[in-house]
Amino acid sequence: MYLGDSLRWDVVRLWAEIQNGLGLAAKKYGKSIVSVGADTWGVDYVLLTGCDEMLGQPYAYRDARTNGMMEKAFKKVPRSKIFAQTGLQFMQFNTLFQLLAHQQECPGLLEATDCLLFMPDFVHWALCGSRVAEFTIASTSQCLHPLTRNWRPAC
Repeated sequence: MYLGDSLRWDVVRLWAEIQNGLGLAAKKYGKSIVSVGADTWGVDYVLLTGCDEMLGQPYAYRDARTNGMMEKAFKKVPRSKIFAQTGLQFMQFNTLFQLLAHQQECPGLLEATDCLLFMPDFVHWALCGSRVAEFTIASTSQCLHPLTRNWRPAC
């Protein structure tokens, strides 16, 4: 959805639809459902405060705010170093470049952030309160070393 001049995800509506789907599944399958999991696209994220409040409506990866962010990133950290640390293909909507755009446009928001949840991690948080970054989704961020599974300081 467009909010002002930016493309955002309506995660509150998405969560309402997930709850609706879970209710329908419960009616149909009852107690035979023993677990629920979520899998979505990578790169996009929800920011939370320490009190579990969302900080803004999450941007969609196709929002134009990341235009030119790769070049800005490469001025701070060489492309070769980012690739050596993350092993990920360069796309302007990777989380690394979204965070750089976020920092440029609204640094106070990131300073107020206690937790970044990728979209499926947001669903898991909404389901049970867990604040965990699932590895395969986190690997789409260009902020994670794929072998050590550590967040990279360049990010």
